[in-house]
Amino acid sequence: MPEQIKLKKSLFGVKKKFVIEYINQISKNVEDKLYKKDSEIAKLKKEIEDITKSKKELQSTIDAFYEEKAKISEVFLKAEQSAKQMIKDGEEKAESIVNEANAKASVIMKNAEYEKENTIRDMEVKVSAKKSELDALKSEINFLREKAKITINKFDEILENLTK
Repeated sequence: MPEQIKLKKSLFGVKKKFVIEYINQISKNVEDKLYKKDSEIAKLKKEIEDITKSKKELQSTIDAFYEEKAKISEVFLKAEQSAKQMIKDGEEKAESIVNEANAKASVIMKNAEYEKENTIRDMEVKVSAKKSELDALKSEINFLREKAKITINKFDEILENLTK
């Protein structure tokens, strides 16, 4: 509610001096209030500028974090793909080595079997030859026994004839 104004009156109405003082006082109050409001507006504008600047800096930092996150995600993805490829290559290499080892083992086993069979045949031939040689020696021993018996019998006969 506006305050009541008490101006001194003169013969022809309100004194001009008091009206001018009152107007000047109101004008000064309005100017003071405007100055305070302008100062407040300037202060708020400065705060808005600072907040906007701070927001831009924070947004820049956030954007940098997102870029870094994207790079890290890409590195992890590439590392995972590389690891999977290394595992796949390792499994393929291991399978190849196992297959090669099995093939070599098969060849070695076949060669060993062949060598075993040849050795057995050679041994059988040698055993057979030794048996034949043994049989020949037995026959010769039997022959010599018989000859020795005959010779002993002849010797006994000669001795008997000599003693008679």
